[in-house]
Amino acid sequence: MPTLLISRDTVLPAVSLADVKAQCRIDASAEDGLLELLIAAVQQACEDQLGRTLMAATWETVLAGFHVCAGGDLPLARPPVRSVVSVKFLDAAGVEQTLDPAAYLLDNVSHPPRLVLAHDAAWPATPAVPNAVRVRFSAGYATPSDVPAPVRQWLLLHIGHLYQNREATSAQTLQPLPYADSLLDPYRLPTI
Repeated sequence: MPTLLISRDTVLPAVSLADVKAQCRIDASAEDGLLELLIAAVQQACEDQLGRTLMAATWETVLAGFHVCAGGDLPLARPPVRSVVSVKFLDAAGVEQTLDPAAYLLDNVSHPPRLVLAHDAAWPATPAVPNAVRVRFSAGYATPSDVPAPVRQWLLLHIGHLYQNREATSAQTLQPLPYADSLLDPYRLPTI
């Protein structure tokens, strides 16, 4: 079940440039561009490892039909899911329709979050074609301070590491910090 990034709602990173400069002990602004690039790269790596969205973004889950959902629920990747923008589907004639929001509920407490049918509702029939159902949703934390502190600390540690070790290879032996990756463990989600 592919989930596609539609757009980033904000360019706000999960950690600020000021926090990164403090972590790296940098006072000047000559390398701000490099640091901003490192922030974006490490944040993307973190999101991929966690299967989560750190800062607000719009995603779309694409399905071959409602029938592919085990138990009748539609799982949504990349939590925390904040809201469902739309559920669009192809009807029997192949015409795109929008499902009435009263037909489903967002369960954003379950892992993974999911759409469940409202009482006495049924998923509409769709033709057996690829991409017959598209669920567009908004996900991510509202502000950087909402991102869990251990995740922000992981970002700072890895940004600092990349800043100090800018080459793809090194003559010195770099030792991993096992505790650093364990900061993410409580926030990892299984892939769906």
